[in-house]
Amino acid sequence: MLMAEAILNILTYISAFILTYFSVFLIFIYLERRNYVENYKGKTKWEPTVSVIIPVYNEEKEVGRCIESVLNLDYPKDKLEIIVVDDCSTDNSYQIAKQYEKYGVKVLKTPKNGGCAAKTKNYGVRFANGEVLAFLDSDSFVEKDTLKKMLPYFEEGVGAVTPAVRIWNPKTVMEQLQYIEYEVILFLRRVLMAVEAVYVTPGPFSIFTRKAFEEVGGYDNKSLTEDHEIALHIQAKGYLVRSTFDANVHTVPPKTITGWIKQRTRWLRGGLYNRIKHFYLLNILKYGDFGLLAIALDMILFIPIFLMIIGPILNILFYDHWVERLGVLGMLYSIDALWGVGIVVTVLSILWFIHIWKFISKYSPKYKIKWWVWPIHLFIYSTMWGYIWLFVIWKEVTRQKMAWETR
Repeated sequence: MLMAEAILNILTYISAFILTYFSVFLIFIYLERRNYVENYKGKTKWEPTVSVIIPVYNEEKEVGRCIESVLNLDYPKDKLEIIVVDDCSTDNSYQIAKQYEKYGVKVLKTPKNGGCAAKTKNYGVRFANGEVLAFLDSDSFVEKDTLKKMLPYFEEGVGAVTPAVRIWNPKTVMEQLQYIEYEVILFLRRVLMAVEAVYVTPGPFSIFTRKAFEEVGGYDNKSLTEDHEIALHIQAKGYLVRSTFDANVHTVPPKTITGWIKQRTRWLRGGLYNRIKHFYLLNILKYGDFGLLAIALDMILFIPIFLMIIGPILNILFYDHWVERLGVLGMLYSIDALWGVGIVVTVLSILWFIHIWKFISKYSPKYKIKWWVWPIHLFIYSTMWGYIWLFVIWKEVTRQKMAWETR
């Protein structure tokens, strides 16, 4: 019993150190390069031909708005190509998309269902002619000036540019929690950009130079999160990735906890595959901050996640007075050095969170978010992410096939 408790305490201290170190590390990056993070703007005046590829699977409610948003882009029509690729949808997505052929939209259907977005996107590239390839999820839509705000970021050596992906019109608590999450992620992506360590190019309208895209062989058909894999791959090839604050793309999030779990399980399963595939990035002498942040520290973070899952179980199994740790007694028994550090870290986390939101609110839509959703996001929602690994482990152990799991 004492040995189990000692091991649990040691793991807890290690986890606290890792989380604190990682958070402080990001804050110091931001403080050192604050002006770059907050004010960087692309300056190139490039007006290439652009092919927008829209992969579709069972999105009859959203695909029309998606296509119309691209048609309404403020960009020369003779330099804009729109390709819709239906992956053998079982609803009316294909029929709805076909209605836009009269506006010059190419509407294709894959020979058979590919089972994932990567195959559908790669299929569309075969018919694309643009110097720049843009990929837009069919449940998302762009603003009129989105493309014009992104293209100036293609400076020398830049292979991809990511948009500002935002949740559209969040009404339910589940949607509002994701809205906050997406805004915070957008800010942190800019912090990572400051050290050339952006490790995802989101599905909603990330754009690539054709040269960079073809050099890595396109999207990985085996990856459940091809937008993460290709970001790792093109930077491993020496290309840079840039992120924007104001090139808005709006997306529809999962509306239920079940849909959220399905989506996040796919994200984590795909991320696991991508990290194993690009394990060589651990060579931080060669890949620098990118290898350190995208793979090394990212993998170290699995330790506190693992502890969060098994900690309560071990506590119940091996600690004979665990019931007494509940409620007020738990607070009294837990007052020690680690508890004090926890308070400090919690206060700093709240202040950091407030600062991020104060800045990002200059760019984000002014939706009404219920006041009590904020603490739920900070203290509960973020923790729920760790438990998604239980679903990931189950799907990996049972060897379940990849599929279009979005909402």
